[in-house]
Amino acid sequence: MNPRSRARRYCGAAFRRALRHATDGSAHGQPHTAILDTDRRGGAMSGQERLAALAREIIDANKYMTLATAGADGSPWASPVFFTPDGYRRLYWVSSPTARHSRNIFDHAAVAIVVFDSQAPIGEAGAVYMRATAGEVPEAEVEAAAERYASRFPELKYFAPEELRAPAPYRLFRAEVAEHSVLVRGSDPEFGTGVDSRRTVVL
Repeated sequence: MNPRSRARRYCGAAFRRALRHATDGSAHGQPHTAILDTDRRGGAMSGQERLAALAREIIDANKYMTLATAGADGSPWASPVFFTPDGYRRLYWVSSPTARHSRNIFDHAAVAIVVFDSQAPIGEAGAVYMRATAGEVPEAEVEAAAERYASRFPELKYFAPEELRAPAPYRLFRAEVAEHSVLVRGSDPEFGTGVDSRRTVVL
């Protein structure tokens, strides 16, 4: 199969999965509006809508994100963390405040995040890149945010608010996403340039 045909097959499969999410409601109880609006119009999905649908699908389908932080001296650090999204512009996770990525966030709130499926076949992986500002959830919001964090999967441990405050060993963090972009294959039938690239999407 040539690269262009493979890209069409991959994007088509991703769209079908995303459309199923849209008609059922997303993993967070929110419909994928862009997909539903397109479906109601009865028209074809635009290329930008296709990429946005793919970004939502990747975030919904994956449990871990790679969190990139920097220390006070600018030294980079990357950590895999389990996350719960709240929509697509807010992500929650639980970490020790003494972990290096947490200490980095206390020093420098700007972070970068990548969500991707590491089990995808070679040449067919999708990825969502995010620029965000991260920090510990404020005291007044911990109770509601803890419920949100635990809501993603039935087997996920629920942390009571007192388990996320000093002197407990964990804290609840969140990232407020300012920008999403997706991996675009060099062979993408619409946006391909011959080499892999990123394209910004609005979620």
